[in-house]
Amino acid sequence: MSGELPSGWRWVQLGTIAETQLGKMLSGKSRQGLQPHLYLRNRNVQWHSFDLSDVAQMDFSESELRKYELRPGDLLVCEGGEVGRCAVWSRPAGDMCFQKALHRVRPLAGVQIKWIEYFLRWSAETGRFGNSTQGSTIAHLPQRDLRMLQVPVAPSAEQKRIVGAIEEHFSRLDAVEGVLSAAAGKVGALRRRVLSEAFAGRLVPQDPDDERASVLLKRISRSGEGDGRMTEDHPLSWIKTSVREVANLIRGVTFRKPESSQVDADDLVPIIRAGNVSGGGLRLDEDLVFVPKERVAEEQLLRRGDIVIATSSGSASVIGKSALVRESWGGAHGAFMVALRPNGNVDSAFLAYCLQEESVRNLWREAAAGTNINNLKRDDLLSTEIPLCPISEQRRIAVAIEEHFSRLDAVEGVLSAAAGKVGALRRRVLSEAFAGRLVPQDPDDEPVSALLDRIAVSQQATGADIR
Repeated sequence: MSGELPSGWRWVQLGTIAETQLGKMLSGKSRQGLQPHLYLRNRNVQWHSFDLSDVAQMDFSESELRKYELRPGDLLVCEGGEVGRCAVWSRPAGDMCFQKALHRVRPLAGVQIKWIEYFLRWSAETGRFGNSTQGSTIAHLPQRDLRMLQVPVAPSAEQKRIVGAIEEHFSRLDAVEGVLSAAAGKVGALRRRVLSEAFAGRLVPQDPDDERASVLLKRISRSGEGDGRMTEDHPLSWIKTSVREVANLIRGVTFRKPESSQVDADDLVPIIRAGNVSGGGLRLDEDLVFVPKERVAEEQLLRRGDIVIATSSGSASVIGKSALVRESWGGAHGAFMVALRPNGNVDSAFLAYCLQEESVRNLWREAAAGTNINNLKRDDLLSTEIPLCPISEQRRIAVAIEEHFSRLDAVEGVLSAAAGKVGALRRRVLSEAFAGRLVPQDPDDEPVSALLDRIAVSQQATGADIR
């Protein structure tokens, strides 16, 4: 890496100013439980912090413990995934080791570990790793390339002042992000409250001219063959019934992976998956797959008013994600989803919002829970109990929900824009820091050349090879 540096700064390879070590390779033999010890994986390392909610164990011999232990002040750097993501370890030595997916960086005397940490953050956010990463699908940062990474080095005293200034700015931005996060949480709570009030019959006033409960019950119950019944915890014009009484279930399209394509063609049909469901709506402009027309039955083509639901996933949070198809579309849904096609007894928007209500999502997640895969069965979905009111009231409720959600969407837009500005300010702070403009220089600081000479002499004396 090259570039204009402030007076007195130098570009040097990271391996010149720090020791690096890759973690222990994971293997079946390592998990025998003879000498178990906690170790960190890539997922445990976040930017400037650690997630220790799920820490694994494997065997480490005495010599391996000495080689792979973490000490206070060690920097852990992700080799793959989000390349360069890193955090400084602060717990006592001996508490934790680390896996090969991570680099341990220990700075030499006079180099601030936070200086390296923030430089890696800046490098990651500005794409400055460039050719230091290798790999086709997932980029990696091999140890050799990490050691050769060009790092700007300022005088030690100036490093301390700049790190202090960065952390002061970041502390203020953390506070702003905390406020934005709390506000976003309140918006989410308000959405849940709107749905809760809607399906308790309290969101809109009733109309005495609406159809009576007895008429609704008779139609839904199909002369006693259905499961509709009066409800005691809702207004008198409401009944309770099940999903199977108000909608037909359409299974998703099954296909073999070699049959699918990422590119559309005249003889192919677009297929949506759970990833296309977001915030109660559908994204139809990306992440589609395309399959031969003969794989798709006519009834599987999604129509306006259909409701698509994710029913199978390795993640419990995906189960029950749903969205209303608001316009007819020449595509279908995949095998890990189903579609509900409402009949004339229910308004499609009313039913779609009802199925997004928190109690329904929780019920489905519990019913779908599995060891490796979560799978919501057809009968569990169709037997889900829902409250139902006259069609005219359903439509008023759906309109009221959409009005409330539209206002909340606008608030979320403002919060998202503000969060984006906070992220931009963080990048600006780091850019100013490594351009030498965040704090004034001090002519009395020890020059970088003296720092580097001292490191070189120290390495020669110990015989260490950190290249």
